[in-house]
Amino acid sequence: MVLVMAAVPKGAFENAARAAGGLGPGRVWAIDELAASSPCAANSVEALYLVTVRPHLNRVWMVGILRSPSHDGKVWRAEPNTTPIQDITALWHRLAFAEGDPKPEVAAPASSLRKPRILEANSARALPSPDAAAKPSLRRANLRRISDEGELTPMLAKQLQIAGKNYDGLDLPVSARLADDDSETSFRSSLVFSQLIGAKGKPVYDVLTYAGDSGCIFAAGSVKLVAQIIQGYVQCSDPKLRSTLDAALKASVHGGAARSKQGKVSKAKAGRPPAKAKQTPAKTAKATKRAKAARPTKPAKAGKNKQPKTR
Repeated sequence: MVLVMAAVPKGAFENAARAAGGLGPGRVWAIDELAASSPCAANSVEALYLVTVRPHLNRVWMVGILRSPSHDGKVWRAEPNTTPIQDITALWHRLAFAEGDPKPEVAAPASSLRKPRILEANSARALPSPDAAAKPSLRRANLRRISDEGELTPMLAKQLQIAGKNYDGLDLPVSARLADDDSETSFRSSLVFSQLIGAKGKPVYDVLTYAGDSGCIFAAGSVKLVAQIIQGYVQCSDPKLRSTLDAALKASVHGGAARSKQGKVSKAKAGRPPAKAKQTPAKTAKATKRAKAARPTKPAKAGKNKQPKTR
């Protein structure tokens, strides 16, 4: 089995970073595919290391590892990455490829990795093992949909009120959040409760997700808010905790509140419904003109038709 390294295009990484509200060392980018060639038989690749150059920082980042990837001739695919982003600038000059050594300059990855290359076995030991962080320290469990007040415990009802207020700024009762009226303030059709379980098998966090890609994470059995899920990505002030929560959610459910796919984030502002499209003056004028043209003409009154005068 061989280890391969490939460069992620600068634009692709920056687009993903904007969608995630920022990506950097310590955060997990749940990338699961990369369009690139293969330097060898794909079934012999144990892991594909992904790197990118941050020119404004003059640094090289390893942004993920695709484990046991498949290759269809154009695209590498694997389970979503769970390894946090790491700065490997200090390691770059120690790496070597099977076909020859890369230059030690920071800018070298962009030129050395114009196509994926096989890592020389000894130098690969300087990088994180493909098994590193493959299994998150937390696992998601006890998932259940909630659509009725009777399904809420007193604590869960309090968490739901807090989550709702964080979502749209409105301090509404639980009855409004589970109203069967298709209103924008109701989570009835999308509310899911789950828990993140620690190594000892006990719940560590309670997770409420709603509105497709939003949610709140609480310390288990309390109203202590530790993080929010905004447009599918975990947001909190502690980078290490953010990465841990991010990895646990992305590893547990594909297509859930914390998404495994990149570049599919809604452009609507987090926690708010998308604004109605405004008509431009030109469109409004055209619509008015069409409306006038469609109006029926009034029939002429009988006996009132006048003949044109002749001289």
